[in-house]
Amino acid sequence: LLTQLAAMNYELLLGKFQLNPSSGAITLSAEVHLDDGMGFQTFNSVIGSLIQTADARHPALLQAAQGLGL
Repeated sequence: LLTQLAAMNYELLLGKFQLNPSSGAITLSAEVHLDDGMGFQTFNSVIGSLIQTADARHPALLQAAQGLGL
């Protein structure tokens, strides 16, 4: 699972998957710097991309967490 998370993180341009060892929860986080006056439309697009990435990668991460597909 950790190997798969690291590989996905390497491929991502935006966002980073993290594993909480206590709960087993996998989260996707990103830093979005707004210093340059990013508008709402751009911010909304970034959030949409994060959600699509999380949805697309969830099945593979779930399989890895269950010990499958390693």
